[in-house]
Amino acid sequence: MDIGKVDQEHLPLSLHQDRIRILYTNARESMVLYGVWISLMLMMLLFNGANVVGALVWVIMLTIIQLFELKNVRSFFALQTIEDPFVWERYKVMVSFAQASVISSGAMLMLHLEQSVITYVLIVLIAIPAFVSSSTLATSVQSHYVWLLGMFVPLGVKAALAEDPVFWIFSGFIFLCAIPASALMGKQTSRSFIDTLYLRFENAELLKTVQAEKERSEKANRDKTRFLASASHDLRQPIHALELFSDALEHQLEKPAHLELMARIKESASAMNGLLYSLLDISKLDAGIVNVDKKAISLSALLLKVKQSLQHQADKKGIDLVLECPPCGVMSDAVLLESVLQNLLSNAIKYTDQGSVVISCKVSNGLVQLQVKDSGIGISAADFEHIYDEFFQINNPERDRKKGLGLGLSIVKRTCDLLGHGLSASSTVGVGSCFVLSLQWADAEVSPLDETAKPQPKQIDATVLVIDDEDTILEGMVNMLQPWGCHVLVAHNHDEALLHMQSEKVHIIIADYRLRDGELGTEVVKTLAADAGNIPAIIVTGDTGPEQLLDVKKAGFHVLHKPVAAVSMRALIRNCLKHAKKSA
Repeated sequence: MDIGKVDQEHLPLSLHQDRIRILYTNARESMVLYGVWISLMLMMLLFNGANVVGALVWVIMLTIIQLFELKNVRSFFALQTIEDPFVWERYKVMVSFAQASVISSGAMLMLHLEQSVITYVLIVLIAIPAFVSSSTLATSVQSHYVWLLGMFVPLGVKAALAEDPVFWIFSGFIFLCAIPASALMGKQTSRSFIDTLYLRFENAELLKTVQAEKERSEKANRDKTRFLASASHDLRQPIHALELFSDALEHQLEKPAHLELMARIKESASAMNGLLYSLLDISKLDAGIVNVDKKAISLSALLLKVKQSLQHQADKKGIDLVLECPPCGVMSDAVLLESVLQNLLSNAIKYTDQGSVVISCKVSNGLVQLQVKDSGIGISAADFEHIYDEFFQINNPERDRKKGLGLGLSIVKRTCDLLGHGLSASSTVGVGSCFVLSLQWADAEVSPLDETAKPQPKQIDATVLVIDDEDTILEGMVNMLQPWGCHVLVAHNHDEALLHMQSEKVHIIIADYRLRDGELGTEVVKTLAADAGNIPAIIVTGDTGPEQLLDVKKAGFHVLHKPVAAVSMRALIRNCLKHAKKSA
């Protein structure tokens, strides 16, 4: 929109409100200067021989007008909102015309025109404010016009009626040059101010639009998160039950054919688990509950562990998985870095059909450059800028579940940011891709085997209270825990659990996070522990929503996420019982 060609009546009301607000702000801030200016003029007039009584009347009239403007200014700034800015503009136009007319007319009546310093000083004192008003009254061009006419016309008429021809020329200058030039300058300045205000208005409207779009986007993202959390929770329940029954059934199978079928069932369940745990990792990052424990760790040992875990996957595709890393240590979180390496290597193997995947390390200037390079299909330039986007997949229009959900690299990027590790990538279609991690070098030796990884006796001599509102899960837990030597008690809610606690000595509680009728496993366990003393507890949850993950974390209990692998459950139960025994 070309503001200079648009009538002000067609501009938004909010812009007119801002325009008049600036007008009255200028009026308020110029009152002191106005008083000084009138005082100088009065002094010059008296020096010029003006009548004292006439000068007094002139000052009284100006004071009355100024008091009226002061009242208007105070009333204006007392308003909460400016309902009709044009009314306040009309007030200002009237005050400006009255002030200018009285100032100039009164001065001209008292002024004796003669070629003297005082006369020229008085003329300058009148002319300067007339020109300056193009700025102070810029947001109301009508106020500028009436001020200009009120100041210059009496002066021009006085000069035209003088006997000295010099003043005739001066009068012509006023009417032919000064008034038109000042009017034009005021008009241009007003347009410039309106342009500025309109741009500010447009920016404010644009900001509102952007804010609205941002809120819609955030709402869509929250809705997506809630949907994924709900879908993930609903999927985790039956898969969790499948894990429990599969583990219980595996101990009863003897025939190789049956064991082979069970291996296929567990392999399929494991693939689904991988998809669900990707969603869980993203939810944890969204919730900000990923704990970072950076310390000196052996990178070479960690890489060897990751390579061994993925060797079978590479062998099935006939790909060489090569590790070229001398013994070295880095400063990082072992668990999180392992997750990053698992994702990078798994991705490389997934998109490489022939050739090799090479993991190499190079130490330089206190940094370890870890490189994962493959000879896979590569990434096009169009796809490359999206590789870290959530749910973005390359060359998977059929949505093959074996290729995951498209979360791997997003998890890698966010985890590296969390750890403070540099991450860069390059790729050429048909040649392959290369990802480089920049890690801080540290002096670390290969860590001894962790106690939790050492072979453990199979039997667990403990009474376990399982709290879950689904009978299928309770049955699966009983079938899994009993072969481990556990005495298992089951309960659907707090009241049933309390009855068991009162009749038997419970060593550990395993509770589902969500129970019936709005009960939360965390609250139930807290109540039971308060009544019976400090009993170790494990919360099992299928929730992946950021709010729920934060709530579980704040509760302070050990947490397992559905579907739970039997080995993870067994290891955590042993660990909890061991620590409880030490603290007893």
